Amino acid sequence: MLPSGLYRICLQRICELLKEGTWKTYSTNPFWLHKSPFSDLPTEIVDDLMKFAQSHFENLCIADVLLLLTSGRLTRLDLSPFDLQKECDIFQKVMRSKGFQSLRFIARCSNKSDSLSLINTLICNCQNLEVMDVKCVDRHIISSALENCLKLTSVLYSDSLDALETIKKNRRYGISIPTLKIYGHIRLLTCVWGRDDFRNQGFQKPDSRSSKLKFLQKVRNAVSLCPFVENLHIFVLCRESIIELKELKRLTVLNIDLRYCDGVFLPDFAELLRIIGPQLKELTVICKISLPVDIICCSCPNLQALKIYGKVTASNFAKTNGSLLLEYIYIFFMDKNAVLFLLPNCKRLAFFKVCSAEGLDDNLLDRIMKINPLSYLKYVEMTRSYLSKNGFRRLLKQEVSL
Repeated sequence: MLPSGLYRICLQRICELLKEGTWKTYSTNPFWLHKSPFSDLPTEIVDDLMKFAQSHFENLCIADVLLLLTSGRLTRLDLSPFDLQKECDIFQKVMRSKGFQSLRFIARCSNKSDSLSLINTLICNCQNLEVMDVKCVDRHIISSALENCLKLTSVLYSDSLDALETIKKNRRYGISIPTLKIYGHIRLLTCVWGRDDFRNQGFQKPDSRSSKLKFLQKVRNAVSLCPFVENLHIFVLCRESIIELKELKRLTVLNIDLRYCDGVFLPDFAELLRIIGPQLKELTVICKISLPVDIICCSCPNLQALKIYGKVTASNFAKTNGSLLLEYIYIFFMDKNAVLFLLPNCKRLAFFKVCSAEGLDDNLLDRIMKINPLSYLKYVEMTRSYLSKNGFRRLLKQEVSL
């Protein structure tokens, strides 16, 4: 969020002067290759100038913000507004000027696959790069980034599973870059695994044993190379791969898509949560079958946020000591047992959204409110329920923090 007041006015005026070409003489002077007029500014100001220009000017081109790009002070850059293919020459000139030496975050939300060679060159020259959020890159660009950018810890959108397989093969043949290794491991903390396999499979369950085994081997390989992962988004194609995640001892945020997982995978998923559940803070599950929310919560006692894109239920005898730490709940469908398990036991609940809570009526709400007054609740949204107008009035009257 950009600041307001006098600082914002200054940003706007400087960006207008940039676009008008006030400092054009710098671009014709050989000195600009070494010293931009913005080179002595704090990185925060240069980042804010770039963000303001990209969010307020239409048809922004590289030439308009050339002096920001060559300042060597940018730490964040979104390539989406630029036509890299059209401005290929000037972009290469910026790279030669070492203007991207301070970049820590690169984003490109376009689905176009052109200019990938330019992006690959850029990424490999950003020695301080920490976060890469770039769509439509192949395994070779990601593997090159992981092996060349020593500080890279987050690959946010692109699937890195195949890239890690490439790195494994390179190491096997002795052509990897040893400076990246930490006892043979990669410092990846945030990543996506299996999205490309998901697409290549046509969003269907794998149709052959060989494809399942191949996916399992890739997950096993990724876990062995990246044991430090803290935030993982994984698309699962075979149930045997689920338990492989048990080796991720630092994992605290798990987003797992089980829609096209083969076989009866619930026992494998329950076993995984039994092992790593205590370390999880956030859990997102996408699934076509009904999930036992009581087992999930009891296996993950430190969970603060739970999102389930599917149905949940609970045992009639499900009990806790009322100490669930959940503050955020977003679930598609809850039956009566799930409602009766979750709401009385989530004393810290601040956000509650459910698309269908058909088991929730006035009587059940009264029972819940006697056990848990939901004092911290700030946001509630229910598309379908059996609450009457009086029930809603009571909820609104009780929850003064809403």
